[in-house]
Amino acid sequence: MPQTSNIRLLIDDQQADINSVDDFPVTISYKLEDPDNFQVKTSAEALSVQLPATLTNDRLLNTFHNAGIEDLTSGEAFKTFRKCVVEEGGVEVLVGRALLTSATHTDRPEQYEMNIYGNNADWIIALKDTTLYDFLKGISFGYSTANIMASWSFDGRSAELPYVFAPVRYMLPFDNIAFDPLDNTDQRNAHYNTDPSYLCPSLSVYWILFNAFKSIGYRIQSDFMDTDYFRRMVMPWTFGAFPSSNGTKQDIHKFVAMTKNVNDAGNYLYESGSQDKWLPANVLVDPSLVGTFDNNAIANGPAFADYSYIENNQEMRWTYQNNADFGKQRVGLSLELNYSGHATGNSDGNVAVYWYKNGVPVVNEITGSSFDYLVQVDAAYITIGGGAFAGDNTAFFSTTVSKGDYISARLLAHMFDSKLGSVELKYRVVSFKFEYFKTPLDNSALINFSDYTFFKQYKFTDFFKGLIDLFNLQPQADPVNKVLYIEPMHAYSLVHSQANKTGGYMNGNYLDWNFKQDLSQASKLQLYSDANREFVFRFRDDASDGCLKVVADRIQTNYQYKQDTITNSLNAWAITKSMLGAGKYVLPDRFNKDVTEMENSFFSPCMHYVETNWKGITGKAPQLICIIPENISNTSASEAANTFQPKIAWYKGEVSGVGGWRFNGTNRTTIPFLFSVNYNAGGENDPILSYCDELIGSAHAVGLTRRFFLQRMAIMRNGQYYTTSFRLNNEDVGNILHREHIIATGQRWELVEIQNYRPSNDQSTQCSLRKWSPITADDFNAVYPSANSVSGTPNTTDIFETKYQPLMCLASDIPQQ
Repeated sequence: MPQTSNIRLLIDDQQADINSVDDFPVTISYKLEDPDNFQVKTSAEALSVQLPATLTNDRLLNTFHNAGIEDLTSGEAFKTFRKCVVEEGGVEVLVGRALLTSATHTDRPEQYEMNIYGNNADWIIALKDTTLYDFLKGISFGYSTANIMASWSFDGRSAELPYVFAPVRYMLPFDNIAFDPLDNTDQRNAHYNTDPSYLCPSLSVYWILFNAFKSIGYRIQSDFMDTDYFRRMVMPWTFGAFPSSNGTKQDIHKFVAMTKNVNDAGNYLYESGSQDKWLPANVLVDPSLVGTFDNNAIANGPAFADYSYIENNQEMRWTYQNNADFGKQRVGLSLELNYSGHATGNSDGNVAVYWYKNGVPVVNEITGSSFDYLVQVDAAYITIGGGAFAGDNTAFFSTTVSKGDYISARLLAHMFDSKLGSVELKYRVVSFKFEYFKTPLDNSALINFSDYTFFKQYKFTDFFKGLIDLFNLQPQADPVNKVLYIEPMHAYSLVHSQANKTGGYMNGNYLDWNFKQDLSQASKLQLYSDANREFVFRFRDDASDGCLKVVADRIQTNYQYKQDTITNSLNAWAITKSMLGAGKYVLPDRFNKDVTEMENSFFSPCMHYVETNWKGITGKAPQLICIIPENISNTSASEAANTFQPKIAWYKGEVSGVGGWRFNGTNRTTIPFLFSVNYNAGGENDPILSYCDELIGSAHAVGLTRRFFLQRMAIMRNGQYYTTSFRLNNEDVGNILHREHIIATGQRWELVEIQNYRPSNDQSTQCSLRKWSPITADDFNAVYPSANSVSGTPNTTDIFETKYQPLMCLASDIPQQ
């Protein structure tokens, strides 16, 4: 039956002129996903849509056929993606974004050509340039012990609490919070007490998604994402030092000053006896001194300079200027002195830097003194014959400041000239500089995520794709009603038992297309075998994660992927990336003899260890996540802001039975419990955020590969892919979600692709389907590491067997200084 011939094309809600219906070459296609890589999600599209060069279209498309006309609109709006609707017979058959691609002319304008991308393209285009910073910058909270403890009630249900301060072992032991990364006097060997300032916020996954789609007017519709399983998902802090603001916009306060006239450092000779002298330093920020700068002065002019040298007082002064106020902060400054000299006749001396806040001596929080020695010439080793000395020394200083406060440094030399000799000293200040701001744990201090500009390094689309890769998610947009539907592709079970599964993007409903099938056109039933035989689901590598590397190196996580065809040996191993947490599925032998690595685009493995120092609290040592750099001994300022690949974890809540901990000087028998895999008894009933299956006690716990991907792989194993034609109408194609199974030839199929549907045309349209197949014993046995490997007895005769290694390290694996 002919379709109603009434096609309308709207661009930015304005109707464009089209050719006659018969001549309007618009065809609409739909793909569930990329057929060669199901991690890539697509949707509907209409490519090479041709429009006549009429006056109306010239206005809509900025007369692009004329090369002499430029797009002078803000953001070059005519050259970007634009809102677009294709409507036929009153039915919106394609809604999304259009992009002008070309225009043609002879001696007069001829036509325009556009590509139209529907459904998912609407949000992908809108969010493609956004970063996590755009959706985290609104987080702000008082940085206090009470608020840290209050976060332990996190359950992912409140937009007001999108984080939790659960204990994670980072570079330093828990009770070494007084250690400053610029102070080398710490003792890194104690773990017994957790100061609140040690903890870092783990960030809610759900609320990042929610805020991202809300920002473009979308809401999320997802049964899966409304479960505790998903709502309690968080990313442990891997984004740099916290609460240090290294690498953020607070760098406006950075400066470096140094001694002027470095070739004339000064030579001070004292008469016999003991003398003290304030040393002139002439430490400046000056264009002639390479390496000196004052960010505030550069950005806002000399009046806002943070640094100044008060010559009549020999004072180096840094001021917390009001124009860049980040509230109360703990500031870190450093002063490096280069010195040389000679002492004779048992003479001695020293040089110290004295610290002042607003002109009053102040205690350095790092050393506990108001002055720090930079040079000490000890009479005990300067003999009668004399001795030369030289070197560099750096003093690091920290104290709490509010806007308007200023910190001063002055150099005081104390010299003792004996009757038999004297002391000579040359010196220069190599640098006096700003090192960091850190928000102090104080009821009046605020944490503002708008200060953490390094979140701009993480694209939102990469983050979302990482979640798709974890849970086999299928997103599909309804751009008319601004709803994004997101579900795992197939039915799933979130409990330990996999016997009863529900939900899934393919919702179990049916559309009967038996009588729509056009059997006058050739149909083809294909036994699919184009893919590689082995699919390895793995996390992204994290070269910065020291524990991950230590364990991977020890267990030699290379995995065997095929039998050597020459020697028929079972010892042919593929040297690959780290396989910690990886799962594998092996297809039948009709598939290609190779490996496809389905690497997660965002998340890396999350390691755990057992903190034995807390065992005495409850009699059970708690399992904790550990995220520790490989080179723990590097204590430079930049190393303090350690950055790792993002990781995924699940927050169970403040629970008992998994050990205790000592928090803020008090033993606690409950612990805010965060993990990717809970290896404690009963942990098989918690989320398993590992692609491979896990051994928890004696229980074989189901990993991500078996839980979310097995149905997909079973369909691929069965491999009945069907290309046939159907007489479709606008409602069939306008059903933009395509969540129902298709009934054709009396069988149950998934719709994979609609190829070039033409509105207002009664010809049939070719479609691609894949036959749904139940999960069989063969599918269960095709998942590796196998049940035998997980239980500790791998099948050495199975060439596809892989080594099981829990995401656990030993305390001795944690790098030590």
